[in-house]
Amino acid sequence: MAANASCKYLGDCVQGYECDIYGNKTCQQFCQKGITSCAVGTCQNAFKLNGFTSGSYGVCLL
Repeated sequence: MAANASCKYLGDCVQGYECDIYGNKTCQQFCQKGITSCAVGTCQNAFKLNGFTSGSYGVCLL
């Protein structure tokens, strides 16, 4: 699936994007907090990770 397309599973999206399965279920840019520059929004804890600190994985959200 392309960026911002509807999805159901983490791996449904094109390379570099992940499904925001706990949010609006759309393909969002995959990121690492404090490392990845988001094209839109900021790197956020969309995967319900414990201790979302620098280097943790998430997706770019507004």
